[in-house]
Amino acid sequence: MILALRPALRRVAWTPSKACPAQKRLAQFALHELLIPIGKQLRPLSSLMGDDASRSRDDAEALTSDLHTCDAAGLHRVGATFYGDREAPLIRDGAPRVLLVLPAAAVRYPPCFRGAKDQVISGIECVTLGVQDLDAALHLYRDVCGFRVESDTRAAVSLLSVWGLAPYTDVRLVELSRDGYAFGRIRLATFADGAGPVTRQDHGDGAPDLPTAAGPKALDLYVAPPLSATIGILEGAGCTLRAGPIRFVVRDTESEEALLTGPGEVPLLLMVGHRHPLRAQRNEPAAGRTSEVATVSVIVADLAATRRFYADGLGLHGVDIDDELQGTERERVCRLFGVPADTRVTLVLFRDPAQPSGKVLGVHFHERTTAALTHPMQPGNIGVNLFSTRCAHLEALRERLQANGLAEHLPITHVALGDGMPARVMLARGPNGELFEFIER
Repeated sequence: MILALRPALRRVAWTPSKACPAQKRLAQFALHELLIPIGKQLRPLSSLMGDDASRSRDDAEALTSDLHTCDAAGLHRVGATFYGDREAPLIRDGAPRVLLVLPAAAVRYPPCFRGAKDQVISGIECVTLGVQDLDAALHLYRDVCGFRVESDTRAAVSLLSVWGLAPYTDVRLVELSRDGYAFGRIRLATFADGAGPVTRQDHGDGAPDLPTAAGPKALDLYVAPPLSATIGILEGAGCTLRAGPIRFVVRDTESEEALLTGPGEVPLLLMVGHRHPLRAQRNEPAAGRTSEVATVSVIVADLAATRRFYADGLGLHGVDIDDELQGTERERVCRLFGVPADTRVTLVLFRDPAQPSGKVLGVHFHERTTAALTHPMQPGNIGVNLFSTRCAHLEALRERLQANGLAEHLPITHVALGDGMPARVMLARGPNGELFEFIER
């Protein structure tokens, strides 16, 4: 790449040999958004050029709409930095000599989804949690974990119909993100007339579910070391520690994890990525905070059916982790999930190759996996009740699922979502009781 400085305009001209739309957008960014290596430190280019460099917010937002083309441009998120008082993800060019800070304010949902070849959905953009005490949930996720409120709306009648709820049901939806990032969001749902049963309740005396019951297990959130410090903070906010901290290795990935229960019996799995690939972790949160929902852990009943659904049906990649654990590592993971130490355990990870978060981790206990949850995922439940992802073409997704024998009747409905924009939605169940909300805009 070539950087040509034009001091009079305080802009950067970026002229790669072949420019795609994302590269052209990058060329419009102002000098003070570029970080360059000076000795062993990264410094803003504007510090070398003066303080009058300026950036167009419209340019930043326009770039965000082109993030889906970043793979073609050779660009990748590689972590995070603090630029002034903003925490922002980084994007790195193929030559790794210039780093661009993408301001958090500019990160939003892309207007449409274009996946990689053979990929028909995005990673999980949002997990809906049914809560009885909205104030307690907001205190935990907003005030303690560091999420911010993106919207606070009532569910439209059209959306209630898709969810199988009566048209007069009063549902308040509060959507939260980490730094405006479009994936791994949390949508809190409260019901004026009271909510239904708890989706997963697998601990404590008289619990209706077993730890090995197939279905959603936990929301996995990255935290900064030491893990014990964040555990203490979340316990002070009303969470209950169930297991950990436990440190284990899978392939070349080393994790330290702990399992807690949050408001509405939602299991939260806190993890420190002592040795995690950059593609798996967007950034390391500030001390005492958490990341967005990096991964959703799901107990898998039928491993072959799960691979067919996520890989053949949805086109998500399952190459990073697909391993049966052995020896000490197996015993440690069994202790984390509350199952006997001699239980066979296989982990398989499915992900959107363009995003570090919004992944699905399948956890299979082989012959000890038990029946589905007493109350599978369903809008109206307390706890995890919906996974929302983006889809480029719902009819194509439906045909693909049906052709692979993964679904039968899948109606597509026009709805109004929380931002007031029209969309089309299709619900489908996975082989382990997962309930997906596929959204096409």
